Amino acid sequence: MVIVHYAGITNNNASGVCVVVPQIINSMSIFEDVALYNYANETVNIKAPAIQIDNQIYSDDYHLFPIPFSKPDIVIFHSPFGIPKMKNLISILINDNIPYVIVPHGCFSKAAMKKKRLKKWLAIKLFFNKALKHAAAIQYLCKNEMEDSIFKLSHIIVSNGIDIPNQIPKEYTTIKQLTFIGRKDLYHKGIDVLLEGCALIKDELAQSDIKIVLYGPGSNEQESEINKIITANNLTDIVKSRPGVFGIEKTDVLKKTDIFLLTSRYEGQPIAVLEAMAYSLPVLITPGTGFSEEVKAQNCGKVVGFSAQDIANGILFMINDKAFLKKASQNAYSYVSKEYCWENVTKRALAEYKGVCYEKDSRI
Repeated sequence: MVIVHYAGITNNNASGVCVVVPQIINSMSIFEDVALYNYANETVNIKAPAIQIDNQIYSDDYHLFPIPFSKPDIVIFHSPFGIPKMKNLISILINDNIPYVIVPHGCFSKAAMKKKRLKKWLAIKLFFNKALKHAAAIQYLCKNEMEDSIFKLSHIIVSNGIDIPNQIPKEYTTIKQLTFIGRKDLYHKGIDVLLEGCALIKDELAQSDIKIVLYGPGSNEQESEINKIITANNLTDIVKSRPGVFGIEKTDVLKKTDIFLLTSRYEGQPIAVLEAMAYSLPVLITPGTGFSEEVKAQNCGKVVGFSAQDIANGILFMINDKAFLKKASQNAYSYVSKEYCWENVTKRALAEYKGVCYEKDSRI
């Protein structure tokens, strides 16, 4: 099977899409012929036998790509709003009867569509309707993302994967740190409501000497707003806002964390939650993270309502029940190591792609 991925990928470690797409391509290349055509003028971490097709040498028309990628069996578009010239390329694919899959990575959600609303709706009206109409499938990362999409079309569900470390047992004799890792967006990530929840239980947190640490990149405006809320609620001794962490530094943070927090209003599929669970961390999340059903079913942590009081109650429950934490820790690692290791995720993705190609051929 010959697969060409189109995307605009940079070496931005703070971007989930930029991190995960090279990992997807590297993993798929173990089983199939896979290439990335990257619209961004950067060489990213693509490993042999996968290849990155240089956009400075080749146009985006796959007919000119090196063999076998000049005749792909399927084309995958990632985060389509960021792909220039997609309109022309879609017409070529339709003419050649080559199936293509669109992976929105959360950008088709109702909340995401409100950002740059006019620009996105103009793009949909001008050419996306055609692209969506002829797509073999929309690939969502989870059921929640599919249900929240503004488009109700033929779809497949294939999650992202993660690298699984050796298991790190958690004893939970004491609780010292609750951690958020992600982009510091007060509204999107629900940091505003998380801080309100912390304010409700600041005495209990202070008494137990528990810190809430927020790691992540954020604009000066966002950092200023976060610090204002921390100061206004007398949380300066409890809540700490830190820069983003990546690579070994992020691993070190996860190892010293006791509970992972993500209280987003909406998400596609949060890689940060999967990574935390891979380090045996129980998670406290809200339904908007898109992972609530699995956390509940597998008993990997606590799913709370999206309110300050619900978040406060959830934190208190977790820090006061060490037996629950220890069991949730074991469940988290066991579940993600089986369901979200790259090998298993990739096999499921390729099975879906082969199904898409078969359905396309059967209609000819």
